[in-house]
Amino acid sequence: MKTTYQDKKCIRILLKSFDGLALDLATKKIVKIIQSTGSVLKGPIPIPSEHKLIVLNRSPHVHKKAQDHFATTIHKRLLDIYYTSNATIDSLTKLEVSAAVGIKINLH
Repeated sequence: MKTTYQDKKCIRILLKSFDGLALDLATKKIVKIIQSTGSVLKGPIPIPSEHKLIVLNRSPHVHKKAQDHFATTIHKRLLDIYYTSNATIDSLTKLEVSAAVGIKINLH
């Protein structure tokens, strides 16, 4: 029986950030660490960005057509790591990235 990556346990890392450049730098750091420890990497996979638009009235009582528009964009990347070793996990726990990047790690 042939084993595939889906049969093995993996570590899934989801990165989110408002700043696309900070997200790319964090992704490059993680990829470099994973490749140096010899684990198999699938990704980084860019996930479609979330666009949020918030509309506020300038005046609560009069001039209802006067509105302010605020927009935010959340960029995302997904990394799957297969055949991990203790060195990979130690390196990922000691990883320092920008405060603008949110990291969520799941074991599958």
